[in-house]
Amino acid sequence: MKVLVDDQLSSKLREIQEPVEIRDGQGRTSGYFHPTAAVRGGGRQRPLRSPFGDEELARRQQVPGGRPLAEIWKDLADK
Repeated sequence: MKVLVDDQLSSKLREIQEPVEIRDGQGRTSGYFHPTAAVRGGGRQRPLRSPFGDEELARRQQVPGGRPLAEIWKDLADK
């Protein structure tokens, strides 16, 4: 999905050099913006890194629970 922004917002977004949280006028989080400049280093793109180490990710994969995404979507549609 793509979102088209006006020139004024586009100009502001180009000035951002690190990931930021985007909020509306009431302070509710709308999403996160990760500018190209934040993932580029010396003209080469760096891969984004998880804040969690390999051991933590492996541990979390072993935790039982959760539901299939299809079930979550169905519950949300029923509301």
